[in-house]
Amino acid sequence: MSGVVRLLKWIVGRLVDRSDLALQAFGVGGALKLLMLAGTSRNPRILRRFGASVGEHCMIHSPLLLHNAEQGFGRLAVGDRCHIGKDVFIDLAERVTLEDRVTISMRATLLTHFDVGQSPLKDQGQVPSVSPIVVRTGAYIGAGAIILAGVEIGSCAMVAAGAVVTRDVPAQCLVAGVPARVLRSLEPAGAR
Repeated sequence: MSGVVRLLKWIVGRLVDRSDLALQAFGVGGALKLLMLAGTSRNPRILRRFGASVGEHCMIHSPLLLHNAEQGFGRLAVGDRCHIGKDVFIDLAERVTLEDRVTISMRATLLTHFDVGQSPLKDQGQVPSVSPIVVRTGAYIGAGAIILAGVEIGSCAMVAAGAVVTRDVPAQCLVAGVPARVLRSLEPAGAR
């Protein structure tokens, strides 16, 4: 890591650690930038300051990319003991709920909206839509997986790396593929 980046991270850390006034001065746009650099110990505080609900003992890595968050982070709820890896992308056009002990691995994407923008597809009936995402207690989302709007991931379910989840995932199942399909049921913890 270059000396300039290290110095910048040190400055950001001191500002975040010193007071909520410093965070307030940054505003939501500044907070979005801080989430790119601040680091695991400071990210929960930044998220809470701008409206997110974040439980205890969470590890939230930088960079964290939040989209459609210009009005704050109030649509994000993170339970206790959650892990959010590096380069995770969370769309907050609608609510995203991560219950306790959820792991979201690096570069996973959670999309809560669909919009073709100005494409001619809009004239063919592709209307914008938004739907929440819920990831239940103990679920695991693998690296680079994509969770689409309206999906619920069941408790202790596993989404394989690179999977594209287009519909709900039952509890204690492993899903993989594009689109994701159930591969097998998982043994409940302690069943061995």
